[in-house]
Amino acid sequence: MFDYDVVARPGKDLGGRAPDPDGMALWRTHHDKSMGSMGIVYPGTLDNTEMLQSWLMINGVKAPMYEVLDTTDPALQADKICRILSASGKRGIFVGANTDTVREVYARGSVAILFMTPHVVRPEWTSTKTMKSWDALTEEIDNQRKQAAERSWGDLD
Repeated sequence: MFDYDVVARPGKDLGGRAPDPDGMALWRTHHDKSMGSMGIVYPGTLDNTEMLQSWLMINGVKAPMYEVLDTTDPALQADKICRILSASGKRGIFVGANTDTVREVYARGSVAILFMTPHVVRPEWTSTKTMKSWDALTEEIDNQRKQAAERSWGDLD
């Protein structure tokens, strides 16, 4: 069982949310292993589920079952999720993005995985990082070649 917030990045409206690449990769991995017997739960309320259905279809999420939880209370969400997991007749796993809901599902005796992906750019990936010039790179390559040619490989330190 996957939380919708795992496969979709945060956004203002349901249809405008972009798929999360890491969440989608996790979904596809587990979907293939479970032979398609996984579901999606939408944490919150929806008046019309057609938007959810179309979002899932457009983004290639082939969920045979989806459920709208109709509540934002983590305890009530966990109750519904655990009932869905127990209805399958086998041990199920819940992958969620809300720490409170994951904690509540875990407290009720179900396997729960907290999925969190950062939506910020790491400092080392910013464009303010100074780039080495091409000359510095070629100089370092030449330096490495020179040191390798001078070294006597018979002498191990």
